[in-house]
Amino acid sequence: MRLLDRLAIRSFLPMLLAAMAFFVLILHLVDLFDNIVAFLNRDVPMSQVAYLQYLYLPQTIRFALPVALLFSASFTLGTFYGNNELIAVFGAGVPFVRFVMPIVLFGVAASAFIFWFEDAVVIDATSEKNAMERQLLGRGVTGRSDLTVTAAEGRVVFYVEYFVQSDHSLDRVTVFERDESGRFVRRVNARTGEWVGDRWELRDALVFEATPSGEIVARREDVFSDERYRVQPHVFARRTQNVDELRRAEAR
Repeated sequence: MRLLDRLAIRSFLPMLLAAMAFFVLILHLVDLFDNIVAFLNRDVPMSQVAYLQYLYLPQTIRFALPVALLFSASFTLGTFYGNNELIAVFGAGVPFVRFVMPIVLFGVAASAFIFWFEDAVVIDATSEKNAMERQLLGRGVTGRSDLTVTAAEGRVVFYVEYFVQSDHSLDRVTVFERDESGRFVRRVNARTGEWVGDRWELRDALVFEATPSGEIVARREDVFSDERYRVQPHVFARRTQNVDELRRAEAR
């Protein structure tokens, strides 16, 4: 049996390595040609493109190993069958299940390796690759769009068309204000908003305000702010993350 085990493994491993190299190469080519035009348009240096492919290597290994295991096992057993070598194995009284057991055990060990490898290596490399690729190609996730945030116990409502996370600025801002009893106090339509000191300052603002008599008056302000505009910028920030970039504990 030791001789047959060595025969199975020695026939299986070279094909596994060849299949791994082939599938990894294919995955790298798909990723490279998917972005090659963007790299050329943005004059990305070849060294950075090569480093991106290096960071992608753990991910391609994770993708390629299961397929390579299936292909190499099928090819190895098919070769044994085509060369009539299985006749000698069965003639010696060795069951087929016992003959393929070394390959099965290798597959089980490879599955455990993939489980560890993804959590220990792939996640970090994928996160770095995605961040670097977004930066090089100008695809960074820098904010959120169409969001609503409340403040002052719900008496102040911010509606923002876009929040730019990199410089803590708001684009196309509408602010509604109410008093303690829920009556209308003020509405502000502003082109932009900037975080200055400890509050938001609204630029190029059109302010609609209620007077004691109940009328609504409008005025234009270059810069408008209020002590209740103290919503921290991180409240507007994106709170989601790609699950492919999370370890098991973080994903849970």
